[in-house]
Amino acid sequence: MINPQTGEGTNKKVSAMNYYSYRLMIRQNAENHILKCRQLFHQYIVDMYAKIETERLLYIRLNQTELRSEQYIHLRDAIVNDGNVNPKELGRMAILPSTFTGSPRHMYEYAQDAMTYVRAYGRSDLFVTFTCNPTWNEIKELLLVGQSSSDCHDITARVFKQKLKCLMDFIIKHHVFGETRCWMYSIEWQKRGLPHAHILVWLINKITPDQIDQIISEEIPGKHINPNLFDVVTKNMIHGPCDAFNNNSSCMSDGKCTKRYPRKLVSDTITDKDGYPLYHRRSVEDGSKSVVLKVRNIDIEADNPDNVRTRALVPPATTLTAFYSLCQDDLFAKTLLYSEVPKFYTWNASTKKFQRRKQGKAVEGHTNLYSSNALGRLYTVHPNNTECFYLRLLLINIRGPISFQDLRTVNGQLCTTYRQACQELNFLENDAHWDTARADASNTARPQQIRTLFAIIKQAASHLIQKIFGKNTRTT
Repeated sequence: MINPQTGEGTNKKVSAMNYYSYRLMIRQNAENHILKCRQLFHQYIVDMYAKIETERLLYIRLNQTELRSEQYIHLRDAIVNDGNVNPKELGRMAILPSTFTGSPRHMYEYAQDAMTYVRAYGRSDLFVTFTCNPTWNEIKELLLVGQSSSDCHDITARVFKQKLKCLMDFIIKHHVFGETRCWMYSIEWQKRGLPHAHILVWLINKITPDQIDQIISEEIPGKHINPNLFDVVTKNMIHGPCDAFNNNSSCMSDGKCTKRYPRKLVSDTITDKDGYPLYHRRSVEDGSKSVVLKVRNIDIEADNPDNVRTRALVPPATTLTAFYSLCQDDLFAKTLLYSEVPKFYTWNASTKKFQRRKQGKAVEGHTNLYSSNALGRLYTVHPNNTECFYLRLLLINIRGPISFQDLRTVNGQLCTTYRQACQELNFLENDAHWDTARADASNTARPQQIRTLFAIIKQAASHLIQKIFGKNTRTT
């Protein structure tokens, strides 16, 4: 690599991602012919992205030791305990860590973070959909003569990202919907090349139906009252036509609209604890009035504190062993579960220790102790990984353990395994653990995993199906 200022060579290396990002950047007074190649430009981006991913995967495969893949020994144990897998046919295992963007572990971490919010605060108050509009002036002004937005995905992505950032500031910092407790969003790319974001927002003060009507409207505004808003709504926010007006629409299936349009007319907004609200969509006879919206290209449905990932791992230095040390030195920590620690303590990555928070809400009866809105969680563990499964069961029930041995000690007797400790504490002898497993799965697991759990419980304890999953469960 050449230093642009001195013209001399340097030993610094540039990653493939940084190099191709440099090649794709738009610069004043400099021609970049790659950006003018339309479909070939798209092919170039895909090929270079594949090259970047290949290099990353190769690095991971060749550096399993540095990535501490030996700490995934419990994964091998789970595979060995699975009767459907022959360990001799596994070959050499390469671990794809959660630091690899887009990997199953990476996505699972985000899913677990999201469900932690749901477990702590319930359903989100707002579900906002923000879509990219290829006719935005910011996109059209940057196109060359003869180009369309579909030729320049780089421009589309950058403009969308900036507008999304402005929208989040509008919601989080300016409190347009009220003070926010936490939020998250996911960006999806359509096959046509346009991105859209799904945003979940939790408000400190729950909104009422009257407040919903001030934010959301499913009525077309009057053309003469607000012509600009009328144009935005009619061009971008109307579904169809479908149903009887266009039976060949892509949303039609078996003669019905898969998006449930047209919706019923409702005179007043109705909210439900477990479902989506029914927004007021009054007919003309009901005296329908328009509501002026100030945000364009956004669909909203009424539907961030730090989220610290706590991990149940084995020694050496981990957050779990630091939790044991904390319980030895801090009397207040002895009253906490492992997942409750991030609310009162912060993790110092350099010293590998928990420290009391210096800001937040003061805790009554304790000096120099503050609480925050931070949430902690433990990863879910498959029952095939027996010892980790029972270790997790102990951690979510026992407060203030000072060591692994203390965690396995029941009535002064040291148990040989975590499973034995669970049995001595009656965590397994009664049927309550099935209900605990169901409640835990409903907050953290995917639908397919919940169905698998249902099948396991039906096989192991079929007499509890109605009790655990509800009165509406039908057994066969």
